[in-house]
Amino acid sequence: MRISRIRAAVLAFVTCVTLLIAGNISAQTKKPISKQGLVNAVKISTLSTSLVEDIKSRGVSFKMTDAIASQLRAAGATPEVIEAARTNYRSRKRSKPMMP
Repeated sequence: MRISRIRAAVLAFVTCVTLLIAGNISAQTKKPISKQGLVNAVKISTLSTSLVEDIKSRGVSFKMTDAIASQLRAAGATPEVIEAARTNYRSRKRSKPMMP
């Protein structure tokens, strides 16, 4: 009973740290996850399903290449994390409209 409470607390802590490191979290808008943010999150997280959900909801700010996929694999990313990043690229939106 006590071990399961400790395990739940540890999992909650890891999830919180993952969310903080995965990108620049804004109080108003969640930006796409940066490449370095994802690499860092993969290194510390054991919850690939949580990372996949974050990637699907926030997207990533980089286009997946073979080199980035290799870097993520070396950091410990699962194939599901790499595929989620590959299919959830979100380009940065312009903050000001272009003038004609």
